[in-house]
Amino acid sequence: MQIGGHIELDETPWQAVARELDEETGYSADELKVLQYTADRMKEHGNVTHPTPLLVNTHNVGNDHYHSDLCYAFVADVLPTKNVKSGESVDLRWMTLSELQNGALHHDVLQDVVYIYQFILDHLTTLVQVKADTYSLGKPLSIGVSYKRGAPGAQRVERELVLSKSDRDLAKIVWDYMRYEQPIEKTDLIFVLGSDDIRIADRAAELYQAGYAPTILVSGDSGSTGKFFDRSEAEMLEQRMVKLGIPPSVIIKEEHATNTGENIIFGYKMIVELGLRASSILLVQKPFMLRRTYATFMQQWPADPKPRIITTTIKASFDEYTSDARYDFSHTVNTMVGDLQRVMLYPKKGFQITQDIPPDVLDAYNELIRRGYTKHLLS
Repeated sequence: MQIGGHIELDETPWQAVARELDEETGYSADELKVLQYTADRMKEHGNVTHPTPLLVNTHNVGNDHYHSDLCYAFVADVLPTKNVKSGESVDLRWMTLSELQNGALHHDVLQDVVYIYQFILDHLTTLVQVKADTYSLGKPLSIGVSYKRGAPGAQRVERELVLSKSDRDLAKIVWDYMRYEQPIEKTDLIFVLGSDDIRIADRAAELYQAGYAPTILVSGDSGSTGKFFDRSEAEMLEQRMVKLGIPPSVIIKEEHATNTGENIIFGYKMIVELGLRASSILLVQKPFMLRRTYATFMQQWPADPKPRIITTTIKASFDEYTSDARYDFSHTVNTMVGDLQRVMLYPKKGFQITQDIPPDVLDAYNELIRRGYTKHLLS
């Protein structure tokens, strides 16, 4: 059987091709040339142009259920630099047309594969070899249409003009997604992750005073907050909680972490060193960082089984939060859009677990970027 697979709901067809090649052969786009009928390219503003499939065919896989295949042909001048991904078939080899034909006679090869190979060879002199990595693996900008997906397949159930939404409406969609909060329960520990938002110390104090945990761990060096404070985030948060009546003896400081991953790793080390019980933890962070915090914790916490996690934040709506001069609308939305970008990119780097992102959130994210909320984006 030839290399291939299904297109995932969050992929473009070309992204699916690249993923399947990587998983099943070890080849990357920069190691291959894709056969095309012409080297000419059509460029469209806001869209992404893919290479043209060599063939498109539809077949019945049983019970009147149909699959449509987009068939691409590639030329490889070198062996792949990577290995086949774990879990994929390692029975992979190059075959000539005669070997394929012989395999089809013995029912070891699908007859369709033979037909496709023959078609490629018959038209090889008229086809153009184009470097595969010249086609973008990115996604198009939002063009104003959102979809709701439902079983058994994707169904378009509403048409919503994203372009007509205000910046605030779009930002609220992203805010609601990023504010990943669960009902509060009693836990072993309140874990406050470093932030420039002093109000998370107020929330931690409130939780402690209500009896939700006997100990508070605060973590953070100056990080990105150095421009606001001349102390570590941990010290700043501790002093605020003491001022609110929290006994210093129940507060543990970790003052070396400079990012969320280090908050979690360094915090874990202190918990182990002090012999603290932490089978359940309340994570406290500013509202739009809750989802990123949760995803990072689930990836970076060094021990298994992981504690039961509850994420929580200050009691402020989006409008209330952005009415504060320091966290005004522009600053908050720029930072929030950047955090959502990290939620999408960081799983591939091993920093966070992967999370599903609804289509309306992606539409809002893309449109906010188009409108210029890019100050916190990774380059």
